[in-house]
Amino acid sequence: MNAVLVMIIIMYDHNNVEYVVWVMALMFMSWSITNLKRKVQNGHCQNIEHPHGDTNPRYCQDGTKFHQELYNECVKTFRDLLIHSNSEKDD
Repeated sequence: MNAVLVMIIIMYDHNNVEYVVWVMALMFMSWSITNLKRKVQNGHCQNIEHPHGDTNPRYCQDGTKFHQELYNECVKTFRDLLIHSNSEKDD
């Protein structure tokens, strides 16, 4: 009895939804971290009622604290996602 080898190739091209969503997620994650980190460094604040008023740059301790907390939460979410994905058992 001769065995017949049947090979089915499964692949996605670069236009498949999985690739597009993956790349977009990476872009959004990168943008979020970079943007928030910059705002932590420069205190980015749009509230002209704060002591800096309408001047530029608008360095603000409250802005720095706010963006640091948001940055930390964002990074924590990314870490939690990695922990969760590594804890899933393949069946």
